[in-house]
Amino acid sequence: MEIDKSDITPPNFARSIKTTALVILSFMAVKVIRKIFWGKSDFLELKDQLLKSDHKVWMIATIIQTFLVIWVVSSFILGSIYHLILKVKFNQSSRQ
Repeated sequence: MEIDKSDITPPNFARSIKTTALVILSFMAVKVIRKIFWGKSDFLELKDQLLKSDHKVWMIATIIQTFLVIWVVSSFILGSIYHLILKVKFNQSSRQ
């Protein structure tokens, strides 16, 4: 019995980026939660710095922007690699 190769859809770049972004976001969330519960000294030190600072809004904005830049750049890079791997696997399976 032969498998119909026409039913297999080629990899989609946008879907690869979205999948990778969700995986990276979940890893980052787990890391932050772990830092809060088991790395309390680092978290408390950051909280104390934030409370003592005169520029609380700028510090919060910088933390959020840093998080977003790391998330977007790593999602794009790892998503591109993931898409390339899927494309190679798809091309190999379509040749057979």
